[in-house]
Order: sequence, then structure tokens, then C-alpha cells
Amino acid sequence: MLDLRKLPGFNLLDLLSGNSSRIESSTKSNYRIAILLHSLNKVLRKKVVEGTEDLESLVLDAGSGILLLSGHYCIKGLTWSRLLRTDYVKFKLSLRPVRVEGNRVIFRIESFRLYDHNPRSFDPIRFFSKVFKFHRRLILEQIVEEVPEILSLTEIGNEVRIDLNYFLAEIPEVAGKVSIQKVIPEKGNVFLFVRSNTILKPLLDFFGPDYLRIEPISENEDSLLMLWRD
Repeated sequence: MLDLRKLPGFNLLDLLSGNSSRIESSTKSNYRIAILLHSLNKVLRKKVVEGTEDLESLVLDAGSGILLLSGHYCIKGLTWSRLLRTDYVKFKLSLRPVRVEGNRVIFRIESFRLYDHNPRSFDPIRFFSKVFKFHRRLILEQIVEEVPEILSLTEIGNEVRIDLNYFLAEIPEVAGKVSIQKVIPEKGNVFLFVRSNTILKPLLDFFGPDYLRIEPISENEDSLLMLWRD
């Protein structure tokens, strides 16, 4: 007859009290989530661009650890529109993720450039934007105001905060059970390295494979080493 008490790791008291199931459920696994920016840009057009008067376009891309944000902005009616004889400017931002605080990702603005919507041999807007930088706050604030529950500017002024708790809260099965450890933009995607004590299938079911890809990471995988790398 099989004696369960002699099995390695078996504890009858834990089994009866339910402690064993709690220990198992508290075990956290590592996952890599890829956010597909090509699909996300469709949401940005509808959620952000269509809700503003001056923002004509907004596109996200990623490469080599940098999140790239570009678009066209209408400056018609502003003083510098008359001075520079143009109604539209093209902007490009480079954002680098620097830290994660409670599933809120902080991006530092590494560069912010403005160009004339119509290319010229000498671009006065590019020169003007290097001298006077108030336009940066103007454009950023308009983008942030459209989705304040997701985007905000930090007190430092050259950082953008993205609150991913907004999306996680939409899914009760994973809300409060996912901890984002690291964010790496790369090749048109943004990779989130997370730890969770629950399966993430509800996350994929909610957003769909057009927006997310999720894969588990083994403890000895190179990607996990990247997760803890400074």
C-alpha cells in the first residue's frame, strides 16, 4: 500500500489546510510580451489624433532600445507660423525607457526635432526649434491631454510616463497579478518583461494576437538575464 507520508515533499497538514495550493499559486513565472506597434498605431489615430484639432498624425516605431514618436502638427494661427511662413511642422521624438515604477514606465526624451512639413534647402523651422524649445511642451501636452489616464509628463519636464495599469485593470483575471520588470523597444515592437503568478492568456484574449504576443521565459534563458541587466 502506498504511504503518502513517505513521499518526498508531502505534508498531510498542508494538503488539508490548502497551504500547498497557495504556495503553488504564489509561484511567479517570467514572460515576454511583445506589443505590436503597427497595430497600436491604428488605435492612436482613433483615440488621440481624431480627438485633437492641431495634431494631424501620430506614429509609433521602435528600434535599438528607443521608442520613436513622429507626426505632423498644425501651427496655423501661431506667431511663429507667420514668421516661418508655414502652417504645419513635422516632429520626431526619441524616447528611452529609464525605469519602471509600479507598472508605470518612465521614458526620457533623448531628442526632439521639428522640421518643415515641406522640405527646403534651408529649413528655418529646424533651426528655430533648436533655439526656442517651448514648442516641445506645447506638442507633448496636447498628446497627453487626450489620454491623461495613460500618459503624463513628470515634474522633471523631459520625461513621459506611460501607466500600463490602465490596461491591466481592464482584465480582472490579471489585475494586480502582473509586475513589469523591464521595457525594451526593438524592431517595431515594445517588449515587456514581466513576472506574474497567474497565466496571461486572459491578456491575450482581451487584446488579441494582432496587438500582443506572449511567451514564457525559462529561468536559464538569455532573455531572463537581459531582464535583470542594468
